[in-house]
Amino acid sequence: MRAITSTSDLPLPLVLRMAHRGRRAARLTSTFRLPLPLILGLAVLLLAGGGWAGAASPQRLDPARVQREVERYVEAELKESGDAWHVERVTVAGDVNLPEGPLRLTLTRGRGVELAGTVVLNLKVEAAGGVVRRLRVTATLDRRHPVWVAATDLARGAVLDEASLRLATVGWSGALRDAVSRKEEVLGMQLVRAVRAGEVVRTQQLRVVEVVHRGDRVTLVAQRGPLQVKASGVARDSAGRNQRVEVANATSGKVVTGTVIDGSTVEVAF
Repeated sequence: MRAITSTSDLPLPLVLRMAHRGRRAARLTSTFRLPLPLILGLAVLLLAGGGWAGAASPQRLDPARVQREVERYVEAELKESGDAWHVERVTVAGDVNLPEGPLRLTLTRGRGVELAGTVVLNLKVEAAGGVVRRLRVTATLDRRHPVWVAATDLARGAVLDEASLRLATVGWSGALRDAVSRKEEVLGMQLVRAVRAGEVVRTQQLRVVEVVHRGDRVTLVAQRGPLQVKASGVARDSAGRNQRVEVANATSGKVVTGTVIDGSTVEVAF
C-alpha cells in the first residue's frame, strides 16, 4: 500500500470533505489554536493508516540464525582438530532490536578462550550503514576428543606396542593437552608409572627407550615406491624408536639423518 503524504494525492471531493471537517475541528479546538493546515495534515495521515509515513519497524535478532552462525564458526575453528562437537545452547545478551534490512553477523573470541564447555563469544552486527550492535553470545559446547588409552592394565616399565593401546573419545579438557593423540609417536616408549585399563595415556608418563646407541652399526634403508636401497652405517647418537638419529655411511663417510625403525634399522629419505 502506497503511503499518502500530500492532499494532492487525494480526489478533489475527498479533499473538500476533509477541509469541511477540518474547519469544524478548528472551531471545536480553537482554545488550542491549532492551524488548519496542521489539522488537515493529521487527517490525511490518519486516513492513510494511522502511522507516520516512512517509519521503519525494528527487527529482532533471530535466535536460530545466531545458532547457525555459532555452529559455522565452531566448525571452521575446529576443522583441523579431529574433535567431535555439538552446540547445545546459545543465548544473546544485550539489545537485540535492530534496524530493518540485511544484517551481517561476525563472531570472534578473546585470546585464550577455548571452544569447550561454556564459551563467551563476541558478535558484531553490521547493516548497510556500518556496525549497529556489539553483543555477547554465550554458547554451551560439548566437545569430544579422540585419545589413546590403555587397552589393559599396564605395569610400570612396560614398553608400548600395538596391543597396549586402544582409541577412545573423551570429553575435551585443557588438562588433556598432553594426552597421546598419535599412536605411532609413542610405540616403543616405556611407562614411568603404572596405567590402569581405560586410563588416558599421557606423554609425561613415558620415556624414550634407546634402541640405537652411539657407535652401533645399523642398516640404512632408503625406499621410493618398489625401489629399495640399503647401506651399512654407524650411529653417531643414541635414539629410541621413531626418533631421528644421525648415521655415517660406513663406505663414504657421508652423514645422513634418518628415523629409527628398530635397533638395527634406520630409514632415510632420498
